[in-house]
Amino acid sequence: MSEEQNKVLEQQRYLLERRMYRLDPAPPKLPAQEYIVRYLTEKEEKYLAWYLHDQEPALNKLAQAACERYAMTEHFADIKQAAVCGILAALQMYDPAVGAPFAAFQKRYMQDGVGDYIRTAQIAKNIQWNTATPYGELEITINLTKPEKDPKVIAMERLQPAASYPKCMLCKENIGYAGRINFPARQTHRIVPINLAGETFYLQYSPYAYFHEHCIMLNDNHKPMEMDRHTLAEIFDFVAQFPHYTCGSNADLPIVGGSILSHSHFQGGRYVFPMQKAHIAVPLRNARYTGVKAGIVNWPVSTVRLVGRSSQEVQSAADDILRTWRDYSDTSVDIIAHTGDTPHNTVTPILHYDENDGYILDLALRNNRTTEQYPDGIFHPHKEYHNIKKENIGLIEVMGLAILPARLKDQSAAIADILTGSAPNTSREAGSPLAVHADWIDGLIKKYGTGLKREKAEAVLRNEIGIVFSHVLENAGVFKQDAAGQAAFLKFMESVGYRKA
Repeated sequence: MSEEQNKVLEQQRYLLERRMYRLDPAPPKLPAQEYIVRYLTEKEEKYLAWYLHDQEPALNKLAQAACERYAMTEHFADIKQAAVCGILAALQMYDPAVGAPFAAFQKRYMQDGVGDYIRTAQIAKNIQWNTATPYGELEITINLTKPEKDPKVIAMERLQPAASYPKCMLCKENIGYAGRINFPARQTHRIVPINLAGETFYLQYSPYAYFHEHCIMLNDNHKPMEMDRHTLAEIFDFVAQFPHYTCGSNADLPIVGGSILSHSHFQGGRYVFPMQKAHIAVPLRNARYTGVKAGIVNWPVSTVRLVGRSSQEVQSAADDILRTWRDYSDTSVDIIAHTGDTPHNTVTPILHYDENDGYILDLALRNNRTTEQYPDGIFHPHKEYHNIKKENIGLIEVMGLAILPARLKDQSAAIADILTGSAPNTSREAGSPLAVHADWIDGLIKKYGTGLKREKAEAVLRNEIGIVFSHVLENAGVFKQDAAGQAAFLKFMESVGYRKA
């Protein structure tokens, strides 16, 4: 097909998309509200068709604005139809007797419809696969919707004075907020109030949707993350109310915490994570907690699992471990609890409920100490892996779901070209976009050569990226996966009162 023919077809598509609801001949001209009232009272579809004909210029304007804002020009028709789905949803809830005009009533539903479509379309672009490791299969995603953040910036954000409004991206004041230059809009966010252990929280579904029904529970008040017995009680209360959900919290310290430490919150979802599938490597028992099964989990991030039907007994056992860990040091494995008044030890808790076993709590032990050799953190992704992952290892990744930066999509494609021999290795050249991968690429060439078939090269890269992620998680583990590390792990558990079962 010639370029001229393509232009003609594109123009035809453009016109059709903008006239999807145009009627010929045009319907009788009535006030927009009159179309809706007649539709609801007379139950005749023609009035809805007349309304959409009348509203099409506004629908086109809305869809075009969304296309430009999110760089989704090719999705114009779908976005427009998502807005119409919002109108249909609004009609199910609208009562003309209340007196509010439908044009105003429908706006929220249209925004929700468009927002849901855009989020789904963006997420669908993400690249996902699983990689087999000694710890089970890890889930790898290259996320195309979330920018890569520097861990130093995250740490500094905790120290910055709070903005006047909203104070952070989790505050309830974000709902409906139009945004500003350095702060994203949140018009489509909705929150539901819930009570957790006597405190008011709000549940909202995540704009990033990293996993099924990914939700965030944010505290009513803008207060910093904390990890203590009350935090555990809040997590347990959530799972008691929503037993089909996993719930966890990022740690409360920089480097080992999440990206927003200034506002107390949890994350959850209807999802089974790789960590939850990992088996117990060393069964443990504690005479103080006879109703709790315990063990060291076969997992790269040093994790203790507590299982019991009594919520209070599991919480007590967990709090015992947390309080002991806060002040625990073992210099033989680089663990120091405090530097002056600065704490280093905390935990990342993850909880779910099983009908047979009861509450299953995984406590990932964390330490955020830095040294001259490891300025980003001793138990943080080491420099040799920053080409793949340099961000903090927070809750989601502790559980075995990698959220890798969007840059890897194009970079891995270029590396595949090298492994197939279709492109030279330019990673050592000045200004090369692959410079960050130079050492890694050299290792891949040494291992696989440069004569792979395209499909094989892509499979190799997926597997190698997954292996790097497993090493990143091992970096985050305070007790390493060697004999000395695991002996030190058992020594810590013995200090809490546990013995091998």
